[in-house]
Order: sequence, then structure tokens, then C-alpha cells
Amino acid sequence: MKNFLLLVFSAFLLTSCLKDDEEKFEILTGSNYILQETTGGDNFRYSPYIYTYSSSMSFKLTDVTVSNSEKSIPTKKLTDYAWVTTGSFSSLDDIKGTYKLIAVNDKDDTIEETLDLSKLTDKDIIGDIDLVKFEYVKDSVIAVVHVPENAVALGFTFNFASAESKIDQVYDNFLYKEYEYTTSYKDPKTGKDVTVTKTLLDQADKDGNIRLKYYFDTDSENHMLGYNIVQVGVFASSRYGVHRVGAKKFLSKNAQGF
Repeated sequence: MKNFLLLVFSAFLLTSCLKDDEEKFEILTGSNYILQETTGGDNFRYSPYIYTYSSSMSFKLTDVTVSNSEKSIPTKKLTDYAWVTTGSFSSLDDIKGTYKLIAVNDKDDTIEETLDLSKLTDKDIIGDIDLVKFEYVKDSVIAVVHVPENAVALGFTFNFASAESKIDQVYDNFLYKEYEYTTSYKDPKTGKDVTVTKTLLDQADKDGNIRLKYYFDTDSENHMLGYNIVQVGVFASSRYGVHRVGAKKFLSKNAQGF
């Protein structure tokens, strides 16, 4: 009888351990932004880009809705472990609000996550990106850009293509940012802490231009996962995550090696 009880108790412990070790179904979001694209003149389309992934199990992103408009946002599968939103809209009002994401895994477990993009206003609409100067040398790319209206960050976007891909089969990777930033210091006269915000214009020259430079490690960054850089552009970001890309330059075959 004693041996039987020990066996039952051992089985109970094993079952408990298995339950504790079971993977919890959860999804994460990252690299979230809204892409502002020009359709002509001052007309724009806005595309929410929400990258959703799971580090442990495959899943399907079944529904993405926005509280402000109850619009359903289309989704696209990238891998068994990652999905992204697609589609574009004519107004920021259509896509601002609280996003509700519903995902289902292979075991029919359902999970719901929310993402707040409710603070978007017309102050997030990025002005024109005027490229004053662009050049590349062996190991770096340099751009001089006039600071666009409402921009709090500037940087480069790099498009890659594999050796087998055509040059138009590229995708954007936002790298390197020059930010608006906040700094604090103690006033020597009053002894009080003073906080100052340095905008992009504060960092610009007298003409309102900023010089951006990105240095490449040619052994790794220029050939990420077998891909080659074929195009470089400049992007600007607003305070609440609207991105606008402009001033794209295709690189010549001789330039792809940097």
C-alpha cells in the first residue's frame, strides 16, 4: 500500500511539473509605426505597420481592429511565428485609437493584446523631405537634409535585395536616427534643476539643415543574411510614430560593395 501511495504521489508531481513547464501562449509587438505616403500634392495615405510575433509557437493573427473607427486592419503572414498589418487609409483619424489584436495558436488557444495609438494628431503629419546633398564613399553614406515640419527624428532607410532578387524586390529597414532630445542641468544661480528640449532645428545649421552619416561594417551590415544594399533613402519620424520616407537613391553596381 505504501508503495502504491508513493507511485500515485510521484505521478501527481510529474503531472504538476509538466503543467508548469507548458509554454504559455503570448504574442509581442515591435517595430510599430505608421507610414505616410504621398499620393500627389498634399494628399497622403497612411499605412499602420504593426509587427506581431511569438518566440515559442506558431499562430495566426485573426483580427486587428481600431477603437476609434472600428475599422478592420488587413494582416499578412510573414512566418509561422510572425505577422504584420497591411493596407492603407486616407486619414489619420481612420487609424488612430486603441488597436485590439486577436491571435490563435495551433491548439486553438486565443489571446488578445492592445496597442495604444490614440495620441495621433495633425501635428504628426510630416512635411516634405528635402535632400540638400547625398553622397557615398567606400564605407559610409552621407546626406544633408532640410529638417521637415513636425519631425523629431531623422535617419536612413536601407533597402536590401538578395542576389537572386530583382532590384525592385526590396524592403525598408529603418536604421540610424538623429533625435530630438531632452537634457537637464542645475542653474548655478538658483540651484534649481532646469530641463531643456533640444529639437532637430536646434541641432541644424543656420539654413535648417542636418548632416547625417552612417558608417558600414562591410563584412556584416552590407551583406546581412546574404542580402545586398541596393537603395538608400532618408526618413523622418513624428513624435507618435508616423514615418515618411523620401529622397531615395538607387546605388550603382559599383557602389553596392561600399
